[in-house]
Amino acid sequence: MNKTLLTVILAVLLVAATGCNVLFPKGQSKSPYYPLAEGNKWTYETKVSTTEGEKKPLEKTYKRTEEVTGETELTGKEKLTVWGILSSESSQPNMRTLKCVRVDTDWVYTYISIKDEKPSFKQPNNPKLGDKWEVAQTMNNGKDTMMILKYEVVADKETVNGYKNCLKIKNVISPTDKKYKVYEEWENIMYWAPDVGFVYGKSKSVQMKIKDSDTTLTTVVDETKLISSTLK
Repeated sequence: MNKTLLTVILAVLLVAATGCNVLFPKGQSKSPYYPLAEGNKWTYETKVSTTEGEKKPLEKTYKRTEEVTGETELTGKEKLTVWGILSSESSQPNMRTLKCVRVDTDWVYTYISIKDEKPSFKQPNNPKLGDKWEVAQTMNNGKDTMMILKYEVVADKETVNGYKNCLKIKNVISPTDKKYKVYEEWENIMYWAPDVGFVYGKSKSVQMKIKDSDTTLTTVVDETKLISSTLK
């Protein structure tokens, strides 16, 4: 398994779930599912269960906070004005990361780093039941496509985690080549609530590890839910 590739996948999926809670700076456009004002904050609790082969599952629980810090500007060639979202985790109290987001009338674009020239993820500004979209994950400065992340709104008007009229979004991963295959199995469901954003998600992944002649399957199940928010 390519550890760098796995890191990229997990980072993008995390952004997909929580990194798009924004309104384009200077009031140019809004995303109806993601309110934004400086100081808006979302706190999530994630429970992770990891099972390696026949071993007893390892359980872990941590909290993550996403906070809108205000307007900033990308430092690459294209000086786009974006919103900064600062993320901090209870399991790594001394580490904070900043991602940047901009919104136009059609799409929400997320940049994992303020230095990025191109967005790492995009989603429809106002997704509806039945909408589908894809995000290509590339390497070598965009020359090679590793995989396609596919998303579909499979239900609406769902009540989840105490929030009504949520969209239910299914995510699947399609590697473009066997060498880019990371998971033997992958299941990921997210729920987005109007005027709130991401409120609940659950995923299951299975990875194969081969060492010498031994093959081990590692299964990871994680559940994330919004436990508090401050929205203006």
